[in-house]
Amino acid sequence: MLSKNNFLYFIFPLIIGITFYNQYLLLALLLASIILLIVKYIISLLIRFLTIIYRIYILEKVKPNINSIINSNRIALCNEKRKLTSVDPYGIIDESKWIGKKEGKSLGRDYFIQKVLLPKLSLIMNINTNDDRLMSILIAYSLEQIEKITSEVDLQIRCYPKSMDGLEYERYCKEILLKYGWEVIETRKTGDQGVDLIGHINNLKVCIQCKYLKKPIGNKAVQEIIAGKSFYKGTHAVVVGKSGFTNSAIELARASNVTLISDLELHYLKKII
Repeated sequence: MLSKNNFLYFIFPLIIGITFYNQYLLLALLLASIILLIVKYIISLLIRFLTIIYRIYILEKVKPNINSIINSNRIALCNEKRKLTSVDPYGIIDESKWIGKKEGKSLGRDYFIQKVLLPKLSLIMNINTNDDRLMSILIAYSLEQIEKITSEVDLQIRCYPKSMDGLEYERYCKEILLKYGWEVIETRKTGDQGVDLIGHINNLKVCIQCKYLKKPIGNKAVQEIIAGKSFYKGTHAVVVGKSGFTNSAIELARASNVTLISDLELHYLKKII
């Protein structure tokens, strides 16, 4: 009986002998090698193609979530961009702190992406963070949207009227809503039950109170809009203000399902509510 080593010593010379003496077998082996290389190349191309399709699919699926997270933080992002951007005496704009890092510490938009955007995305859907190329695509899209939205908000702030009284502010808010497709009704100026505007779009009936104050808006406005929504049988209650809201008002609004926004966010009202 042939041992394993003896068998190998026997079979290899046999194969070599047949190969040298049989041109057809040699040609077949060459063709098989070429076919295997071609198949391997095609498989690698297919894997690359499927990976690209997968990344495009993930990007399209996650885009609405990215936009929603950025939009909900647009005012804070714009304020941070203004704070971290400087202009020298020659009019040269320096955005290095906004777009980069300082001593390895994330700043500006990078901080927002790493500490806010990506953690929230990971809670919404399972993303392969080990795929460096996918992550770079998501971050590049996020950066593009951050710059676009902060520029829009900054333009709104620059075009903001210097001063208004309460009635002018109500009409200012109404004009914004009309511009973005809302049908808006002004309530009567006395006995309005805490509602200044009623906005209609699709099946929504939104009761809105507009407050032009220099200090944060307190509980009273939230209490009034809760009563006003009930009186007018609205679907949603919103308080709009230019100077933010007190912590007490924010807590009451959360408990009562009242939306508190800046007038800079009015054009996104349909998405916010």
